[in-house]
Amino acid sequence: MPSYSIPLARQVSDHLDEICRRLSLPSAELLGLILARLIEVDRMWRSSGMAGVMPNRRPETGDPDRQEPEAVRLVVEVSDDVATGYGDICSRLGVSPNAFLTMMAEGLVEQDAGLVSKGRGGLGTFRPPGWEDYALERTVEHGIYLATGDIRPGTRLAWPADKPFPLSDAQCAALVRGHMIRWGGTVDEYLTELPGRYELVDGFLLVHET
Repeated sequence: MPSYSIPLARQVSDHLDEICRRLSLPSAELLGLILARLIEVDRMWRSSGMAGVMPNRRPETGDPDRQEPEAVRLVVEVSDDVATGYGDICSRLGVSPNAFLTMMAEGLVEQDAGLVSKGRGGLGTFRPPGWEDYALERTVEHGIYLATGDIRPGTRLAWPADKPFPLSDAQCAALVRGHMIRWGGTVDEYLTELPGRYELVDGFLLVHET
């Protein structure tokens, strides 16, 4: 089975383990699910005429298999299909698979720490009634966040500027209504600038009315 071996700083590894304890699954399994979701998003975007995933942060250059002092090496096994898709993405972006995966793991920990620091609970702590897989699904979406950035710098937009968008505002509103949508703005912007009715949960908007 294909696998990736990544070095994580002890603090990052311990924090990742804490997130996974909330979800009751091993760290390596969570990162495998994040890679599978990344491949799914990349293929969906490319089939829609978009450029595919583009990280909003570049993985660190240098030795992709670096061994930091006190580092913990984590081995992530994936299916052949995920390995092929992930290899294609990394080749297209010119990045090391290990370095890219390390960046996503570190980014997930950063986002969890940010939520906790704001008193909003960590990833995996909020479980709405009737949505059994919510905590895991939201954590995976946070996991691919740094890997699905903008191709128009500073905009967080992944649609090419020179390509007409095929959907109207009304069609976009209909598609997102009732779904969880990542919110990249501040809490103040959420409170003052969004028309309609929304809930802000775990860094996502639950869209009730647009």
